[in-house]
Amino acid sequence: MDSLVAPDETSGGSGRLRLPTYAVVIIALTAGWCFARIMMVDGPLGMNDRSRWSTVRALVENNTYAIGTPVRSGSHLVPLGIVSGPGWRTIDIVLHPERRLFYSSKPTLLPTLIAAQSKVLRALFGWTPRDNTAAVVRAALLTFNWLPLLLSLLLLARFAERYVASVRARAALLLVGCFASFVPSYVVVINNHLPAACASMAALYLLARLLVDGRDSASRVALLGLFCGLAAAVELTAGMLGACCLATLLSRARYRRRALAFVLAGALPAALQLLTNYIALGRLLPAYFSDAWYRFPGSFWARSNIGIERRGPRAAYAFNFIIGHHGVLSLSPILLLSGAGMALPRSSRRSPALAAWQRALAAAVNALAVGAAAYPPTPRALRVVLALIALGAALALLVPLDDDEDALALLRRMAATCSITLVCYFALGTRNYGGLTIGPRWLMWLWPLWLASMAPPLEQLVARPWGLALCALLFGASALSANVQPLDPWHHPWIYRLLR
Repeated sequence: MDSLVAPDETSGGSGRLRLPTYAVVIIALTAGWCFARIMMVDGPLGMNDRSRWSTVRALVENNTYAIGTPVRSGSHLVPLGIVSGPGWRTIDIVLHPERRLFYSSKPTLLPTLIAAQSKVLRALFGWTPRDNTAAVVRAALLTFNWLPLLLSLLLLARFAERYVASVRARAALLLVGCFASFVPSYVVVINNHLPAACASMAALYLLARLLVDGRDSASRVALLGLFCGLAAAVELTAGMLGACCLATLLSRARYRRRALAFVLAGALPAALQLLTNYIALGRLLPAYFSDAWYRFPGSFWARSNIGIERRGPRAAYAFNFIIGHHGVLSLSPILLLSGAGMALPRSSRRSPALAAWQRALAAAVNALAVGAAAYPPTPRALRVVLALIALGAALALLVPLDDDEDALALLRRMAATCSITLVCYFALGTRNYGGLTIGPRWLMWLWPLWLASMAPPLEQLVARPWGLALCALLFGASALSANVQPLDPWHHPWIYRLLR
């Protein structure tokens, strides 16, 4: 049974939580460290970052999403325009087959928002992405990375204060979130993973408040839907979190009447993403759903073998993705505690036979999802769609049929469902480890769920000297992976570089 901290135990009955000094200090140190790193950024970092910033620059300068026009150089097509200039070249581009223009391969919503801010900066100070690159980039990083990260860490601290009994465990959980997770590692680059993780943290906190504390007003449920929708809009696979939350609402009579508010609010960010896709490309789907757009003559992605990711059998890739040189667990061994938390028994009184049938059906559907991801002849877009459909069915099967299951146990079960399926999907259905990156960035939005899951075993361990030493060892190894490249996350993991 999870130990909960009632609001009136920490705030004199006012229902408000005041963060303790240790939490304020830890968050302030993290915020200061991230702020200092942002202030050292002079411009876009790496191909991934330049691709998004090229779209921002095109919108600010030309009011278009196109970032280049194709010109022939021998047998190749090369872009002429923004992405042909020094410091702006990138491989993350696609060629629109009808318009014959180059576009960024990245989703369009985030660059659109950054471009809007950049236009305000141009109107106020005369800054432009081309002439005042450092100032414009830093402003965007502070707005879209640093501020959401700070707010998500505050929510993590509040989550720990409410739902973790031991002060030592609360501090340990916050330290892991601040220094041993990969979320702060990407604060120096524009990316979709960090905003998705921050939105997931907000959704997790709101869901816990709803299930544990009964805060189920329509406005709170709508806010939950909004953050779930935002996470899914910037990170497609984070739609699983929204599916989990919706299935939870529908499965419990008390919250069923609020499901419409959840859906309507969650649809807003998704609609904005689809709208910007349509404005940019003339279609609703993002560019990365079309393999053919990548394979123009001279494209980096048209090569048959690209770097380390194309070498070796699929089993070796899966091994390295989970516990090898790019491994989720080898780079962040602190997640072993999350796995232990996910494995804790539930407190529901449902029939053991019914629970066994549900687990078997859910496992079968998840197997279908993994099979869809791993089957080579299936086009990538179809694999994604099939996997998401199967995941939705699996999530529905995993929802309890009664209302008495412990709420925090339900959160851990949601974490297990999303984690196992996503790790299997990426281990068996991809071949590039997320590209040149210090860690498994595709899974970054899961960190809030992982942090919530590790709380129970963390409480047990930090109460014992040997357990505290073990936690310190796991924390140190994870913190090394997350902070080995503080100024640029676009490097290979330290384990891979050590073994090379």
